Amino acid sequence: MTWIYPPFCSGILALQGLSVLLALSGSDAKNSGAFCPICPENANCSNSTHCACKDGFQSPSGRRYIKPHEKCEDIDECRVGLAKCKKEAYCRNEIGSYYCSCFSNHIFNWLARFIKLDNKACYEAASEETPVSGNIQEILRNNGSKEHIAKMATQIFQKMEVIIWTEDLASPGKHDNSTLGIVYEIKRCNETSEKTVLEAGNNTMDIDCTGAFKGTIGDRSAVALITYQSLWDILNGSFFNDGRGTQEMKLNSRVVSGTISTKKKVYLSEPVFLTFQHIQPGGARRKYFCVYWKGSEEGGTWSTEGCYHAGSNDSHTKCKCFHLSSFAVLMALVPEVDPVLTMITHVGLSLSLLCLLLAALTFLLCRPIQNTSTSLHLQLSICLFLAHLLFLTGIDQTEPK
Repeated sequence: MTWIYPPFCSGILALQGLSVLLALSGSDAKNSGAFCPICPENANCSNSTHCACKDGFQSPSGRRYIKPHEKCEDIDECRVGLAKCKKEAYCRNEIGSYYCSCFSNHIFNWLARFIKLDNKACYEAASEETPVSGNIQEILRNNGSKEHIAKMATQIFQKMEVIIWTEDLASPGKHDNSTLGIVYEIKRCNETSEKTVLEAGNNTMDIDCTGAFKGTIGDRSAVALITYQSLWDILNGSFFNDGRGTQEMKLNSRVVSGTISTKKKVYLSEPVFLTFQHIQPGGARRKYFCVYWKGSEEGGTWSTEGCYHAGSNDSHTKCKCFHLSSFAVLMALVPEVDPVLTMITHVGLSLSLLCLLLAALTFLLCRPIQNTSTSLHLQLSICLFLAHLLFLTGIDQTEPK
């Protein structure tokens, strides 16, 4: 017997069958984990397709997405500088995290080295943000004392990186923001490429993408170079103090910032090379320092830590740095050499050497005058000859630190 259903009933049966199929397929997908692979310890499934290390962990390769056989290692936030502990607090690393230990009474603070005292007062407080709504040069010029300018500059550098990586501005290519007084370039940088070169305001940055993103946490992979057009005469050489004297220093380049799109950065396995264009041509007796802005809650100073001078000519200086920050080139203003004084020194020392040599030969070869007194004079002549010779050969081999 054949049953014939009306069209309406046929539609109901079709919908019921479709519901059963959807339920079964949904159950299968749920049971299969939506094709998510089996991830190693301290890793989670991301986007149902890849494994990614949890916060506080990183893979040995430094890549965000890892292979099933890779491990996720704990990041020592205290060692690599990610911890936000106050200076008087002791930082202690934990698996996947860290804590700051300190006593409110500084007399007993040394006990915090041995006792876990995870106190909110031990952590750096978030400082008030400096609004960046106008030209950076004007913002700093209108902020009085040197200490306040340094503090404002630190906040501006941090805020500027946030502004650069907003959705509206973080598009690849070269940009010019006259309102803020900056020019910058952004490039996409995948982990397989070797070198990426960026240029902004006649300054360049040569960065190894693999090394830059090793140990990072973030989804996007892009690098940016920012050149501040007007900060060089405000954050000048007076903000540099290396403790080696009062030698006059002058900022002889624009201030630049190198940054990557990830929120956290552990270290650079390969150095970043920055080439700065001089504001004023260099000279023969000039010493250059590659510096970065070392910010703190109290303000900030120029520091040479982690940055090295790689070479200079009259128009450019090349620096090698092992971290990303805000950089510049300081030039030591060495006094010019007086050519007349130099000539008198060389001629006088040469004549003195000749006379001392003749005196030594006389005391040595003339037997009739040899006695105890001439022996002493011979030794004195030889000592003076060697001292004058050392001074003459080394006078052009020295330079100020």
